[in-house]
Amino acid sequence: MPERPDLIGELTADHRAIDALFDGIRAAAPGSPERKGLADDVTARLTRHTEAEERHLHPAVRRYVADGSAWVERELADHGRIDGILREVADRGPEDPLFTRSLVSLVEEVSLHVLEEEERLFPRLRAVCPPGVLRDLGGRVRADRRVPAVPVGPPPHGTWGARLLRAVLGTAPAGRRR
Repeated sequence: MPERPDLIGELTADHRAIDALFDGIRAAAPGSPERKGLADDVTARLTRHTEAEERHLHPAVRRYVADGSAWVERELADHGRIDGILREVADRGPEDPLFTRSLVSLVEEVSLHVLEEEERLFPRLRAVCPPGVLRDLGGRVRADRRVPAVPVGPPPHGTWGARLLRAVLGTAPAGRRR
């Protein structure tokens, strides 16, 4: 049985999946519902990926990499910029010309972030972090993915809270059962 990816392998696989979604966005017709759906998929994937980095990558970088705190601060600044662009994308319909501009900004910002991680940060971490720690952190990332993600944005008719409770707890608040 092949060995499962470590932390760096898991995060790199996320990067490739996000790249594939970006390819789909580029191929989709401007203003199309397909492009909006792919943008929503990117938002969900990036949200989960950012959570994984902040929960698992950043503590390891702080602990093992020289100047780790400075690296993490740069990472967090990147995440803040990306989050701002994701909000712009979410606030616009696919027919809005600013929607496309926001998507272009998102692709550029994420691509720079990925390049920095894969070319500079990940090699530094791999050189100093024990392989067993990286394997354990990769397992934690996989375990986190098995937990249902919180939906992006409120669903129609104000049912978000009930759906979330039902998904997480297997129940809904009194008076909201369906």
